[in-house]
Parts: sequence; structure tokens; C-alpha cells
Amino acid sequence: MKFLIFLVFSQVLTDQVVWDGKNNDFSTNYQAFLMYNQTSVTVVVGEGYINTNSQILSETINFNQNLKLRNIKILEIDISKYQPGEIGILMRVKMGLSGGVLYMYGEERSNGLLEVSNDTTCQLAECELGLYLFSKNNNKEIKDIDNTDVLGIFYMRLVTSDMNLRLGKFLVYRNQFPLIICPDENWLIKENGLVFVPFETNGISFNNFNKRYLMLPGYPRSDDTDVFVCGYIKYLDGSQLTISHEIEIRKNNEHVEDENQNTPNDEVETFKSIEDIRNCKESTDDVNYYHFIFSYNVKGYHKMKYIEKDLLEKNQIYYNDIIYLYDRNGEKIKYLESKSISNGDSLPFINPTCIREIPQLKFKVNLLSSNGSKIFESSQNIQTLNVYDGMLNRDNFYRCEIVIDEATTFPYLSKFYDREMEVLLISKDDLGNKIIHNKINFKNNLEGFKKYECEIRLKNSNFKYEYPIENLTFVTIPKDISIPQQDEVWQTRDDIVIQCSARISNMAKLENIKVLLSKNLIVEFSNGKNEKNFVEEDGFIKFKYEHLFEEDVDVTNITTECIYKTLNQETISIIKNGRVVEKIIAKKNNNINNSNNVNEDNKTKAIIGIVVGVFIIIVAIIVSIIILVRIKHTNKKKKRNHKKKNQKESY
Repeated sequence: MKFLIFLVFSQVLTDQVVWDGKNNDFSTNYQAFLMYNQTSVTVVVGEGYINTNSQILSETINFNQNLKLRNIKILEIDISKYQPGEIGILMRVKMGLSGGVLYMYGEERSNGLLEVSNDTTCQLAECELGLYLFSKNNNKEIKDIDNTDVLGIFYMRLVTSDMNLRLGKFLVYRNQFPLIICPDENWLIKENGLVFVPFETNGISFNNFNKRYLMLPGYPRSDDTDVFVCGYIKYLDGSQLTISHEIEIRKNNEHVEDENQNTPNDEVETFKSIEDIRNCKESTDDVNYYHFIFSYNVKGYHKMKYIEKDLLEKNQIYYNDIIYLYDRNGEKIKYLESKSISNGDSLPFINPTCIREIPQLKFKVNLLSSNGSKIFESSQNIQTLNVYDGMLNRDNFYRCEIVIDEATTFPYLSKFYDREMEVLLISKDDLGNKIIHNKINFKNNLEGFKKYECEIRLKNSNFKYEYPIENLTFVTIPKDISIPQQDEVWQTRDDIVIQCSARISNMAKLENIKVLLSKNLIVEFSNGKNEKNFVEEDGFIKFKYEHLFEEDVDVTNITTECIYKTLNQETISIIKNGRVVEKIIAKKNNNINNSNNVNEDNKTKAIIGIVVGVFIIIVAIIVSIIILVRIKHTNKKKKRNHKKKNQKESY
């Protein structure tokens, strides 16, 4: 190995000599080859140089207690010609400096020694990038190296045209996603001036992997991708190189045998019972398998999650999730567990033993209180929520929840439908607009009392539920609550308004009205009857009282009782007291009269009016005749008197 892995110290060290790349000219030339195996190479895929025109790192590096590095030159090799699926890349000195290269043995810098080597590699087993050092003394430990020992230092960086190194390649037959190996955080050594950031940390990591590798299923994270990203190398200058494996999708299972010569079978079997979820065979124990859950996401990335042994209950399985089971005792898995990955190893892949899915499960909807206790569960009938005095004029918190019966025994199914649907507590206003609630404030003027329902809304429009859905609808009813009487004051007769709202929100309809005009006079409206005395206007049933007032009974107080029937046949009564400042006389009746008595009175009045009218007309006619006769008689008398006077004057 011919490179130096250096620690970038964060602390400021004293008595350090600065080695400045601008003041130390040197040149070297590296070539990158495709690796056929650990010792053999094929074609050149890239080349890089260190010369006076090389880029430099702007970062200062604390090398050890003796030496600080500044203006380190970058040796960059473009390996865009690399072919996915090869062993890896070998970097070899073509010309330039030769001699000792610092190589680290173990994890401590004090174990680092100088060693002569012309080749370094970037492969699945390891990737030797970052700081390289040429020294005069091959026998010094890292901590003892000083400025006089250094012939040259540079920073090795691999790049591609799209900054994505497709290191390995694996085959996938339809939905058969094999286990593969990805680099993990210790694949690169941080002391070398770069880090590896894994894309996923949820996978199988054996002890001898030392967090250098991670075993996980390789799969397309989206429908239009042909790579499986493992993570990225973050260089000291901030640039990044993605490390991935190329995916080749096969439409048939020819030549897709894994390391154990297992031919993939893409058949997805439905679990006969939830107890079978851990196993491929009814008689086997779940400890024989590694479990991964594949979740298909229509809008975003698909995900595949590793479920560790005995931790299934701490995870969630959703509808449409597919369970992949891999044999723990397979030959290749056992080999990797004991031997890990070696230099020259190609990318292994291990097909699943079986693939399972959970069928649709029946659910119901519950209404829960703020402490999580169940109030109602779904039913075809409208239910009643009694509201007591202590619930008035405060926020009462409620929520609707989808409940899976099997989740009582298998808690990892409690959110089974959360990706497909949600359930919301809603009501409607007078215009039919939906209002979403997480709390309800009931008031003693009946505000907040209405019909509510737990409404199911689909998140996935393609989801089709196989069973009948039971709704959850309830009305809120005041229970043992004194609804305050509504007092009204009218100055004059013309100010009086006697009315009841035709409904209470969407939970109750007006059933009956009783109007007490005096101790002995009650007018009643019931089930649409007696419409002559009542009229519907603007959502109210109004009492037409004007024709009832005559000079007979003194009316100063009017009591109106509005009686409602709820959707589930409960009764609510609201009483309103009205007081008239001006005295009003209404017709007296010693008995309690209903609307029929009023109708009879109206008929009587009409007959009397007609008789009186006819009598007045007859009298008027007689008087007119008498007057006309008298006028005619007077006129004749005047004529006779005038004639006699003229005769006397002629004599």
C-alpha cells in the first residue's frame, strides 16, 4: 500500500513546522486501471498528475505534533471509463517520486510506519484515497515524522463525469431483491482527510465488518432508476463522489442464480395467518431468517427496512408492504459472517428465501377522548354523546382512530392503513361546508351541539377496501344541564316577535311550539299543523299573533316553548319568556284553547261583520230615499207659492 492515512487534528498544536506545498515543488504521475483480480489489471481508465498547475487544498491540516500541512496539491483522476461490475480500480505510479510511503497499521497513529509500495486500490474491500506522502525515511513512525523527512505530499481524488462511481453490479429478477454489500462509515479512514457518508444505516452488520460494510437488499428506490446508491465520499475540499451499484433488471430468471446457486422465485405468497409472518415454512423458527420490509411509495422513494430479531413489535407493517425473508444459515451469509470481505472480492448477492405479504384486514373506527379511552366505535346507527355540566364552556378534545382488531395481539399492525387513509372528526355548518375538529367547546346556549362524524379520507386514490365500511356518527345532547331561559322585552305590540328556530344545527328539527299568551290562552304548533297561525320565514317558525288581540284580556307576559327532536329521537326543550311594557288586550277564554278555538272565533267575527255591513247598507238606502222624498216635496211647495204671488201682482 502506498498512501498515507492522516489524522486531521482539530486542536492547535504548538512548535509545529509548516510544510507548504507552494514552496515544495515536485511531480508525479498516476494511472488508474481496471482490476481483474487483486494482482492483475486490464485497461487504463484514467490518469492524473502533480505539477505546477495542480489544484491545491485551501484547508490547513495538523499532521502531527511536529508538522502542519498547507497548500497541499490535489492529484485528480477521472475514472469515467470504469465499467460497473469489475473488481475495482488500481492506482499505480507511472513516473515521478518513488520510495517510502506511509502506511497505517491498526487504528492508532503511533502504529503507522513507512512502507514501499507502488499500488493502491479503490474496491469493495477498501478505498485508499486522500493524503499520500513520500518520505526519505521508511522506518519512522507517524508521530516522529518531521519536515526534513518529507519529499512530497499530495491529495488523491477520484472523479467521474457525473460524480457517481458505479462500483459493483447485481442482477434482479422482477421483484426478487438480493442481499448485497455496501460500504459503511469505516470503509474510508477519517484520518486520511475524507469521510464516507452511508445512504442507509439500517442493515445487517456482522462484528467482523467493523462498520466497514453493511449487508442490505439491493432494489430500485424509484421506478426510473438503474442504480442503488450506497453513500458518498466527502472530500476535504467539500466535493462529493457518490458510490453506488448498478442494477440490471431481468424479465426472466435465466442466469440470476445467487452465490448459493438459488434460482429466484418472484411469487409473493399471502400469509395464512399473522403468526406466519416470521417464517417461510410453518414448522420453522423465525430465528432462521433475516427480515426486511419493502414499502412501495407512489410519490417518493421506495424503502426497504431491516427488522432486527425480537424488534418486530417496535416497528410498523403497513398495507401493501412486502416481507422479504433471507436464510440466516445460507452458505454465503455464513462465510461473510466469519470471513468478511477480502481484497479482490466481487460484489456478492443472495436471493430471498421467500416473499410474503399481509392481506387486507378488517378495521373499525373509534372515537377517543383526550386520554385515549374509547367513547364510541363504528356503527350503522347514530350514537349519542351526552354532554354534562362539567363539559360546558371548555375545550373537550376528541380524535377518531382506525382500529385493527389483530393489532391487540400484534402491535406492529396498529398503523396498518395509515398510508392509505386517514380519519378526521368533522361537522358541517349551515351551508354544508365541512369543519375539521380536534376539540369541541360546548356552550349552554347550545353552540357546539350538533351532529359529528368520523370521516374516512383516502390518501391513495387507488386503494379499494374489500369489506363494508361502518361509519361513526354521533349527536351531542345536553344531559342534566339547565338550558337558561331566554328573556325578551318588547316595548310595544309592534315589537313582539314570537318564533322558534326550525332546527338546531344539523342534529335536531323543530317538533312542537307552545305559546302561552295568558293563563288561559295557549296556541300550539305541532308537526306542521296549524299553519294559519304560524309561518316559516328565514329558517324560523313564527307565530302570527296580530288577529288574536282584542279588548278582553290584559297580556303582559308571553312564554314560548320550542321542542326539538334529535336524529336519534331524543327531545330538547328551550323556553323563552317575553315581557310587554305596553298593555295589550287579547281575547279572553276561561279554558285552555288550541288553534281550533281561534279558527272558530275568526269565523264568528266574519259572520258578525257581514251582518253589520248589510244592516248599515240597508239603513243608508232608507235614509237616502227619505231625504230624496223630502227634497222633492219641498221643491213642489216652492213652485206653488211662487205661482200664487205672480197672479196677485197682475191685478
